[in-house]
Amino acid sequence: LVTVLDNGITVASVNSPNPQTNVSLYIKNSGTRSETDSTIGYSHFTKQLAFSRSLNRSPVRVVRELEQAAENVVSTSAREFHVVSADCLAGDIVPTLPVMMDATRPKLR
Repeated sequence: LVTVLDNGITVASVNSPNPQTNVSLYIKNSGTRSETDSTIGYSHFTKQLAFSRSLNRSPVRVVRELEQAAENVVSTSAREFHVVSADCLAGDIVPTLPVMMDATRPKLR
């Protein structure tokens, strides 16, 4: 099922009876191909910093919240996109999503 929200975000979902699920944030046009001379290396940098700290969470808080809700987290980037993904139990999607959204905006200072 693909849904486009009012704010333009596209959500793809699959209904499953399994207790474990995967939640992924796919950010298009954010890979190396979209970099300019002034932003070269930014996609690699954000991939490496994804779960270290964010604008709203300290490094300790990021780790603590992910350990409580998610089993596995991954941040990867390619030429066209950046993906932040987490495996968790279906009941833990709500606490996992805010941490993942913050992971796409690392704190640089």
